[in-house]
Amino acid sequence: MRASLIVAVVAAALPAGTAALAASAPAPQPQPETAARSGTDAQITERVQAELSRDPDLRRVQVSTENGVVTLSGPVGSGTAAAQALSEARRASGVSEVRNRMRVVM
Repeated sequence: MRASLIVAVVAAALPAGTAALAASAPAPQPQPETAARSGTDAQITERVQAELSRDPDLRRVQVSTENGVVTLSGPVGSGTAAAQALSEARRASGVSEVRNRMRVVM
């Protein structure tokens, strides 16, 4: 809504020939993170798995990544262990979101 209003105001202020260009110009798109900074989904998965494998309580957690969104699944021994796994995943470079599909088993 706000973007449409801005385009309308700008278009009204421009000479007739350039108004059509302003109205049809695509909005700038956000640039994706560079591969060097965030890595591919496979690299993100490897980083998260490496962190989780350091803790014996988290070694059974399965990690998958799609478009920077990490999903953790599988059994954990406690809610504390699940919280730790989520924290570790959030700290990994390139992660935009972490989804919890883990289940606590005693």
